[in-house]
Amino acid sequence: ISLGASPVQAGGTIGLAYGTGLSPYKDYDTKQAVLPWVSYENEYFYLRGLSLGLKLYDRDSLELSAFLAYDPQRFKSKDSSDRRLRRLKNRHDGFLAGGQASFNHEVGIFSASMSGDISDHSRGLVGQFSYAKPFNFDPFTLTPVVGTYWAS
Repeated sequence: ISLGASPVQAGGTIGLAYGTGLSPYKDYDTKQAVLPWVSYENEYFYLRGLSLGLKLYDRDSLELSAFLAYDPQRFKSKDSSDRRLRRLKNRHDGFLAGGQASFNHEVGIFSASMSGDISDHSRGLVGQFSYAKPFNFDPFTLTPVVGTYWAS
């Protein structure tokens, strides 16, 4: 067990991220997006896509952090063809604050997080669990990610 901090070389990456997901709403289109991906990390902080985090513990393949994140999840009633859903109020994107645990193992990266809406749009909670497996094709890295997303 090491209690000393070892220097971490700061570094960043840029790239593209693609995401798709099935809507929980009946007769509501599946959303897909391609976004620029920017990542930067040092010993204490990180910027990963839409999240800015503070590393609380980062040793021996385990990272615990607190984060703020932009939440692009929203619902526009006019986008549904179901007459009942068209009567619902729109739900807006917002900002989340929460905690995350990540475990980096030779078989991949396991992550779990829990956060809450701080923008007062949904007043809800969000839980996520994911598995990522990086594949290095020097000078590029391809990292497929699968996971689940729960929102109250």
